[in-house]
Amino acid sequence: MASHTLSQLMAEYTVGWILNHERGWLEARQNQLQGEWRHTGSIAYRCLNELTVGVLGMGNIGKEVARSLKAFRSEVHAFTRTEPSPEHRSKDVDKYWHTGELADFLGHCDYIVNIMPSTPDTRGMLGKDAFKHAKFMAMHNITKKRIDNAIHKMTHTATPLLDLRGRHKPAIKILGRKAEQFRAPKMDTCTICDTLQMALSNATTEQEKADQQAKLDDHQREAKKAQDYMKRLQDDNDPETRAVCIDLQQILPTPKLHTSAAYYRRKLWTYNFCIHNLKTKASTMFVWDETVAKRGSIEVASCLHKWMELESAKGDFGRLVVISDNCAGQNKNINLVLMYLRELHSKRLFEVNHVYLVPGHSYMACDRAFGNIERKITNQGVIYTPDDYIDAIKNAVAAGFPVIKMTQDDFFSFGTLSKYITKREAPGSTLKNVRKILLRLAFREGCLL
Repeated sequence: MASHTLSQLMAEYTVGWILNHERGWLEARQNQLQGEWRHTGSIAYRCLNELTVGVLGMGNIGKEVARSLKAFRSEVHAFTRTEPSPEHRSKDVDKYWHTGELADFLGHCDYIVNIMPSTPDTRGMLGKDAFKHAKFMAMHNITKKRIDNAIHKMTHTATPLLDLRGRHKPAIKILGRKAEQFRAPKMDTCTICDTLQMALSNATTEQEKADQQAKLDDHQREAKKAQDYMKRLQDDNDPETRAVCIDLQQILPTPKLHTSAAYYRRKLWTYNFCIHNLKTKASTMFVWDETVAKRGSIEVASCLHKWMELESAKGDFGRLVVISDNCAGQNKNINLVLMYLRELHSKRLFEVNHVYLVPGHSYMACDRAFGNIERKITNQGVIYTPDDYIDAIKNAVAAGFPVIKMTQDDFFSFGTLSKYITKREAPGSTLKNVRKILLRLAFREGCLL
């Protein structure tokens, strides 16, 4: 028997998916991500009170689904294999259908919600013959067994187990004595590349094809230039230079359990920030949870400040090169610049060079480290506390990742330094399209290139 909490969650899930299907939210979101505006010129969707929704199975979940739909004044029909007794009939159901009336039931409904248990008696009941006279727009199957199976195959971040930060590791399948290597599927492709490729394939004239190809070549050339620069830093032997790439891992929910009820509950977020030394190929992890600090620019700047303190203890250096993605809220903002200026004025550094990779082409060593951590967490199974995440991170690779557990004393509000500087904004000048921030003691002001 499903708990009241699970029944409520499944009912909300059902209403949400019907609304999503009627409004076309997934398609609208996809268009938004691709920067496309597709307006049909009219509002074609229907209100919930215009819909007839059929529910197969009237247990606790089915009754809660019917109650939620009736609250929106939908017409609710229910299908049960046997006639329910008066005390078991739901007041939220407008009409009951029974065995032998399945075809007529399907023909009257705009949407079908299948909550019947998966048993030998119910499997195959909704075959193609049953759909010959159906008119419904969509069917949602939310049987508990299928829900549990789906949750079991997902990580805590709701991604497939094979998905390691958007990059699958190639699988090796042994066939007899022969090992076949399968190509990794393409994930997290660049939006600009995809847009230009689409425009190139849809071009109708040779001139249009040449223009789109030139744009694509320029974009990929710029992306390769940034990646090549990061590779050159790995071979830099200058003892005065430290070169790092930085990134924040996807949030880690605590606790991480396999029970279906826990999947929908509010969790404590744990954060993991990686600083990878491009020269030594050593990754240092900085971990804290949301009771200690947030995950914005102040936290990123504080972790970099902490890393520089630890690195200075090993030996002095004066030049810092930082490679990151273009996340404005974390890596491209005034708070990070203020931290760099503080280090310059304190004479710890004489130059800071922060380089931003081209969006969509920002894969770094940090992502490989996060992939190893995700795999370790998945294999570990259950996580109860943030300290369990720290243990998993430490043991994610054979050599182990050094982990710094951040406290509130380690985080600084660099924004308070803003009153001591003159922030000049030239017309049309923003950080959005900046690819490099270069700060030197020799400059009177920092230069944005």
